[in-house]
Amino acid sequence: MNRRQSEWNVFGHVLTTSELSMYIFLAATFACGVASILVGIIVSVLAAIVVLVSGIFLLLLTFVWYQVGATRQMQMSLEAEKIEIIDLPEGIFRQGISALERGRSRGGWRKVRIYAPVGLWDPSQVKTDWLVALQSALEREQVQSFSGVYALPPDKRSFDTYAKGRLELFENTPNTTVRYLPPEDDAHPTSAAGLGAIIFADPSPDRYEVIFAFVGEITGGSMLRSGFVVRDQRIGRLVAEWFDTQILNDKSRTYVLRGVCPGKGQVNFKEEMARIEQQYYTSPAPAEALAKPEEVKVL
Repeated sequence: MNRRQSEWNVFGHVLTTSELSMYIFLAATFACGVASILVGIIVSVLAAIVVLVSGIFLLLLTFVWYQVGATRQMQMSLEAEKIEIIDLPEGIFRQGISALERGRSRGGWRKVRIYAPVGLWDPSQVKTDWLVALQSALEREQVQSFSGVYALPPDKRSFDTYAKGRLELFENTPNTTVRYLPPEDDAHPTSAAGLGAIIFADPSPDRYEVIFAFVGEITGGSMLRSGFVVRDQRIGRLVAEWFDTQILNDKSRTYVLRGVCPGKGQVNFKEEMARIEQQYYTSPAPAEALAKPEEVKVL
């Protein structure tokens, strides 16, 4: 629920309750200062000092009141507009779909970035709906470009049932880069496992939305999900920079499914997908193979 302070129209100026109270206290402080001078002249210096001290006390009270009001106003602004807690099981994916819809009404998004260390094999149908919506937005140019980094699932069943089809959604979408992290093992843990992020960015009007997701796999293969949305330009820029430098260009730079592999050229999606299946899901692979991919075939 959005909670806002009452507003008052004073001589054509709209003031909140905190602002109006501050001006009243300032006026009272000024009156105390004038009164202390008059009292000192007419009555006594001691009475003037009492009035002056009262004025100083009101001034300090004005400062404290203003700080409390400003802090509360900032808190309400964050609660109402900039931070939204996600506690529903499918909320993360529904927020992604909603962000695409909001972007469409404002001319689209310049870029969407996704880091998903476990989400590729999440059994949720809404997860698939979200990725299909992103695929459609790319094809309709409502999203101009997309970069995704996904960790591969630990077993063949999860790959065949969920991961493979979801990755294939982006085989032919325009302006797309897809990279992956090999299946996790004890020697090669996934970077920031369980912490995912979806970053919507349109730097021209400085508009960002970031969905942070905390995901854990529980008994039966289902996922436990929670998170929050941040709609703030400064935070959005910082998270986008983190993704580009730490995730896209560091952790996954040589594990390319769609896009250009540094030093090797444009990757053939189908051939790389076949290599992934062969290396990770057909025959047992030693830990060294999981850590270092084979030579990438290029067009």
